[in-house]
Amino acid sequence: MEYIKNNKNQRIFYGIGLLIWIVIWIDDLEYFNSTSSLGIKYLWLMIFPTLLLIGQLIFNIRILWALLIGLISFYTLWTIWSLVFLEILPNFHRDYAPYSNWSLTQILTLIAIFLLLFLMNWTIWKIKPKRHTLNF
Repeated sequence: MEYIKNNKNQRIFYGIGLLIWIVIWIDDLEYFNSTSSLGIKYLWLMIFPTLLLIGQLIFNIRILWALLIGLISFYTLWTIWSLVFLEILPNFHRDYAPYSNWSLTQILTLIAIFLLLFLMNWTIWKIKPKRHTLNF
């Protein structure tokens, strides 16, 4: 655990997170002028977390960490809500088919999503920086 308490190693984690975030969004650049289901422009859904990750990569302070943990927690709750209420529950409340017809792939995908979200939240929680403010 001391490995992730090191300032340089924390910055490496944020750099990896930034690269993963860019890879995830690079295919959706054509949709940046459109609006998401939350009523937010896709551009802001990409830019705000990117700026937080870049800021944390450069400064590594608790204020930006708190904003990141809040954003990731919100995203996790939104994802879980979407999966439960838009995918899982409708399959259980179907009148026309009494048995769930989930494939092994769907079940493994949901398990992978939940594990990935848990791992991401746990990692960000554990790499809390020691500094509270900027030191110029």
